[in-house]
Amino acid sequence: IIILHSLLTGSYAQRDQKDPQTAMNLGLRMEEIIYNLADTHLFFNDLEECDQVHIDDTSSDDNGQELNNYNFSTDGFNSPSSNVNTTVRGGVDWMRKLAFRYRRIKDIYNNYRTDIQSLLGQQKYEELLQLRLDIETFTGSWFTLASKALNIIKQSSNVLLYY
Repeated sequence: IIILHSLLTGSYAQRDQKDPQTAMNLGLRMEEIIYNLADTHLFFNDLEECDQVHIDDTSSDDNGQELNNYNFSTDGFNSPSSNVNTTVRGGVDWMRKLAFRYRRIKDIYNNYRTDIQSLLGQQKYEELLQLRLDIETFTGSWFTLASKALNIIKQSSNVLLYY
């Protein structure tokens, strides 16, 4: 988030005497990939107004229904409020559908956390790799340095990790 913000605002570029337009373009490319992923796979439009603090907050509302053939786009979760058949926001049915979405997000994370290429598809994955390379070049290896720092923290015996 810090990298994205400092690129989008141009603050990094101004501070380090880099081209602000290049920084903002990199930030916009990153933002596009993030929003595309969130919208395509993580129900961004459905969930942007929801205020659950944790993905498991709605698990008690989940009835365990199989989701392989579940059609999220037609379940009425975000029906127009003028529709008589609208699911009442916050009602039992709405909460169940919300829980389904969070369960699906959790499944996507567990299935693709080590294989983002399969989730994104080849073209989007190549765009992501190119963007990462471009950001690394522009920023003097931010991703590499951040990864090294996180690995040092992870390997420290004084750090408690939560998964």
